[in-house]
Amino acid sequence: MGERTFRRPAGRSRRLARGAGGFTLIELLIVVVIVAVIASIAIPTYHDIVVRSRRSDATVALSEMANLQEKFYSSNFVYATVAAALPYPATSQDGYYTLSIPVVTTVPAYTLQAAAVGSQASDDPACAVITLSSTGIRSPSDCW
Repeated sequence: MGERTFRRPAGRSRRLARGAGGFTLIELLIVVVIVAVIASIAIPTYHDIVVRSRRSDATVALSEMANLQEKFYSSNFVYATVAAALPYPATSQDGYYTLSIPVVTTVPAYTLQAAAVGSQASDDPACAVITLSSTGIRSPSDCW
């Protein structure tokens, strides 16, 4: 009894071997489109997160300045009218905001202000100026 071996036609085996090793142009275009869609969603989201994290630089600085104002008041029975009277730098820790006491009031009260500088001012115009008052009023409220 003879041995039977199965043989594929010569043309078919060459086609299978040639197509198995690479990608077609359509497959590459599909991958490029998928990457472009993901990037179009991810890049603006990342930018928004960076802007919001920089905004927290201002809120932390204003809260620390408010604590220093209360400490200053307990020692002098008056709030500081200039930021230089408080032992706090004129800019926030990461340097995205300048800090000041813009409004001087006659009653025992204060308002602290953080104004965005550099790219933060143009990237976040709604929160370019953030304030905190002695009564706890934070404005704009969406920025806190």
